Amino acid sequence: MTIRHILTIAATTSIAACALTSCDWIKDDLSDCPECQGTLSVKIEHRYNMLHADAAPSRVEKADVFIRNTVTGETQHKAFDKAMLDASGYYADMEFAGAGTYDCLVWSGIDNKIFDWDTQTVSLATQPGDTIAHRLPLIFHGRADATNVELRSDNLATVDMMQDTKFVNVTFNYNGSRHVQDTDFLLTLSAPNSVLDASNNTAADHATTYKPYGARTESIDHQQVVNYALSTLRLMEKDRDQCRLRLDYRPADGSQGQNLFDIPIIDYLLMCKDFEGENMKTQEYLDRQSTYHIVFLIRDTGNPHAPFAVSVLSVNNWQMRDDQPVVKTN
Repeated sequence: MTIRHILTIAATTSIAACALTSCDWIKDDLSDCPECQGTLSVKIEHRYNMLHADAAPSRVEKADVFIRNTVTGETQHKAFDKAMLDASGYYADMEFAGAGTYDCLVWSGIDNKIFDWDTQTVSLATQPGDTIAHRLPLIFHGRADATNVELRSDNLATVDMMQDTKFVNVTFNYNGSRHVQDTDFLLTLSAPNSVLDASNNTAADHATTYKPYGARTESIDHQQVVNYALSTLRLMEKDRDQCRLRLDYRPADGSQGQNLFDIPIIDYLLMCKDFEGENMKTQEYLDRQSTYHIVFLIRDTGNPHAPFAVSVLSVNNWQMRDDQPVVKTN
């Protein structure tokens, strides 16, 4: 089925008119009532990464900022491009009317030209059975809830953005007698993460299949090396049983193939958490880490019906056991 490579983000933008002091206002024109408006500066950062350092200027290219009055539900939205963010030092100034408590929501990486706005979600426009085979853009999410603001210009809220786009690079080393190339194998990652709600939780009712957006085969040190690059959206511990990485061998001559593995990908990504996760909780590690590198070893079995066996060598450069298969093969 041909999919629409469209991301859909939506956020409620209907603003009811209200009376404050002696004047009425609507979202599009706050200047008529200067005595009842203020400014909330939203500082956009990206410290939620493995280095704990602010990488927003080099990673966050644009931002859609929303502030919502928690009592009235009135919402303001403004889009900021890279030039605007650079000029302001990554402060997004949002005007509002009426002191009170506001929630801040920021999405980044969303192209407004291809979005519909109706609910506070970001979603890949997919249906069950659809496949994503292109590189996803860098999508970030951030929130700062319950910010108390007054009718002045120096209100401040800081939003630490989380990178939702994840990259998984998978490499297979093969030193057997066959000639293999990347087209001989089918690598897929499936996960129920095509919908992210306003709290950045996965909310899809079906799994989406991701295929490599890049693949190549090289000969390195007398070994055939096959590499695949995949991208996906946020990986959550609650979905670990449904997030799968699968590899199938598909001979070019059309003979019987072989499923080499079908594994819970999150369990494998977490194999090195204790080494580099600094005692992080599982979900924090999955969210801070943006790129994963997994290296597998493919061996000959001598069985013509199941010619290969697979074991994992390393995850993010941390060495694993390779003296026996740790991946169950069929």
